[in-house]
Amino acid sequence: MNPDNNSKEDGAEAVEESANALSRYGSLGVQMAICIVGGILLGHWLDRSIGWKFPVLTLVLLFLGTGAAFWIGIRASREKH
Repeated sequence: MNPDNNSKEDGAEAVEESANALSRYGSLGVQMAICIVGGILLGHWLDRSIGWKFPVLTLVLLFLGTGAAFWIGIRASREKH
């Protein structure tokens, strides 16, 4: 077995592992952002549709979206990879 081939294989595995981690954490960040931004946008739309001057539903859905984002982060941190 050629030692140069072994180091190339180790390097390829390290690159693949880094790419997997990047995609996993990147998708986690996108999911969290969608929860928070989606809550804000939906709440704003509902507040405007109802005609409320104070953004009650925007704030409620912001907090719910933030809670969902934290839940996604906690769940992902407990998974074994």
